Amino acid sequence: MTTGSSRALAITGRLHHPRLPRIAGMETFGGASFRVQIVSALAGNTRRVDMFQRTPQWVLPIPNFRYSRLSTALYRGIPVLNTQSYRAVRGVFEWFAIALIEPGARREFIETLCRTSLLRLRDSAWSDTPKGFQTVAIPGFPNLFTLIGPHSPVGNYALTAIAETQSNHILHWIRAWSAAEFDTIEPKPEATERFNAAVHAALPGTVWASGCDSWYLAPDGTPELWPWTPARHRHMLRTPNRSDYILRSTVGAITGPDRPEEGGVARGRGVG
Repeated sequence: MTTGSSRALAITGRLHHPRLPRIAGMETFGGASFRVQIVSALAGNTRRVDMFQRTPQWVLPIPNFRYSRLSTALYRGIPVLNTQSYRAVRGVFEWFAIALIEPGARREFIETLCRTSLLRLRDSAWSDTPKGFQTVAIPGFPNLFTLIGPHSPVGNYALTAIAETQSNHILHWIRAWSAAEFDTIEPKPEATERFNAAVHAALPGTVWASGCDSWYLAPDGTPELWPWTPARHRHMLRTPNRSDYILRSTVGAITGPDRPEEGGVARGRGVG
């Protein structure tokens, strides 16, 4: 039996090839690793501290803001402020994560996606270097969206905030699909080329193009990162342009329970 779904979301992450540092004695090291943020505290309480880290893009003091009495009182006095925002974000990610935690058709679909679709990306669409459209979609892969996709601003912004922005954008298209506005969606190749050309044109002058050696570099030495501010990324995904996409509709292709009522959750459809 073959299972399928009307949409797919790739949340595979970025790092998958371990690169261990060449440090003498590493094979027999029995200590522990810590976040770099505690180094300053350790340095004042020990005779010697050795820190090993990846090549930094920059080194700056990390702000550690203090909460005022007023803000502390608000959070304590109105806990719903934190509770509701947390529940909203959690709900989005749990909706997409069902396939990973429940056996069945969704689990089988994820396994199939990992074995076939991602191999297709590596061997054809991404034979040279990962490339997508506006960090969330890939031409030639209808109804496939990505979180932390190619050129996401991972070098200068928090992954959770990036994923939140991308999730909101993807939900925009899922709601449009649920309203029967189209059956499949994918970015146009020419729109993807324009986006990637703009990214590469903006990279000179950034810290990632300053000559440092990092895993952000493509085989030709070009950084594959977001060269602008996180605010520009949020604005870009907040205002989707339909002319950049191929929207296809097949009359009668999706009817009945496969097209949910307004406010409902779209379910995957079995084919075979």
